[in-house]
Amino acid sequence: MKDKIINVIVIVVMVVIANYPLYKNLKSTAEDMNVIIKTVQSEVSAWKKDINIVQNRIEDIREELTGTINKGLKQTDNVLNKINELESEIEVLVSKIDNLKLNTTNKVKEITNPKILNNKVDSLKIKSIDKVKDLFKIKG
Repeated sequence: MKDKIINVIVIVVMVVIANYPLYKNLKSTAEDMNVIIKTVQSEVSAWKKDINIVQNRIEDIREELTGTINKGLKQTDNVLNKINELESEIEVLVSKIDNLKLNTTNKVKEITNPKILNNKVDSLKIKSIDKVKDLFKIKG
């Protein structure tokens, strides 16, 4: 039994000695791979940070543009409301001008109509005569 144990130990030692260069090579390769993995992870982490910065900046710009657009829309609404008010005022003024034109036209027709003119002159003559009569009655 002792011999078997010694044989097993010798076999294990021989296997370890025989495989040591392979183990050392694998260990070195594993260490190199760990360095590469850490480098890649570091680069990925840096990219993620850059992506987050860009996303935040895009969001800031989006908010800024939304604010600017909303402000522009409010200003446009205000301008449109003022235009509507001015249109209403202009319509009122046009209506007043039309009425004035009509009244002026009617007055001109009235003044230039010989019948109406003669009636007014006659009316004024009668009033003048009545006033003169009243005046003489008061003095006399």
